[in-house]
Amino acid sequence: KLKIMTILEIINQIEADKTRQHIFPKNACKIEVIKAAQVMGLNSAKEIIESELTELEKAGKIIIGETLNDNYIKIISI
Repeated sequence: KLKIMTILEIINQIEADKTRQHIFPKNACKIEVIKAAQVMGLNSAKEIIESELTELEKAGKIIIGETLNDNYIKIISI
């Protein structure tokens, strides 16, 4: 059975993959999180995923910051 990952788990997985591959910075980009969630069938609508990210930020679980081309996401508490 395929386990549906939460948005936090997806962000954590992206960070772990980047750390393992020695990619810096290891922060997940918003587009990476959205694409991973869509591939997993978590939510198909980009707006729903963005809304969940905003709620996680309001709850103090993540920080969303700006990059040149996207937004980065960093987990601060789980």
